Amino acid sequence: MNPKIWMLAWLAATISITAAAQEYTLHSPDGKTAIRISVRDSVQYSVLYNGQTLLQPATVNVTLSGSGQGGWKVAGTKKTTVSQLLHPVVRQKFAAIPDHYEQLQINFKNHSALQWRAYNNGIAWRWLINAKGSYQVLNEEAGFALHTKDSAWYPVEESFFAHNDRLYKHLAVEDIGEKKSVASLPALFDADGIKLLITE
Repeated sequence: MNPKIWMLAWLAATISITAAAQEYTLHSPDGKTAIRISVRDSVQYSVLYNGQTLLQPATVNVTLSGSGQGGWKVAGTKKTTVSQLLHPVVRQKFAAIPDHYEQLQINFKNHSALQWRAYNNGIAWRWLINAKGSYQVLNEEAGFALHTKDSAWYPVEESFFAHNDRLYKHLAVEDIGEKKSVASLPALFDADGIKLLITE
């Protein structure tokens, strides 16, 4: 093989490997719920339950001013198992609430981190910012990619100024997308018989 051609081929392969997404999977304590996370130019996730895809790949993103920028380059990851009892100051249905989940924290080189949690009955994520000095959160994106055949009980709002006391309308997911309907949270979705509640 011509050495010059071999060097070009090796360089192309190196570039291809560098550009490949970094993939992570986090399972719930009972192993039924799985979060799949992909990091490349953006951060995407999907959710499965017993092998059934509930949420298709969608983007989560945060945009900061100043020193918080720098792209999604992974600096390291850390997995943690948490099993504890929470004792709310104001008693609710129970005096103690079991808190059991698997956690994956992805640290980025732009001084931010994304913390994922997989519970037996749900998932959660949150951003952690370690930037020095002051900064502003300019934008945050949380995508939820459901199947168009799914349905929802959706509290349609007329604007972002809401009183959070709307009627929950039973709508098809494809109708929500086409009309770009605004809603307050929580919103309840039916994904092939499995109920998904989205809130914050």
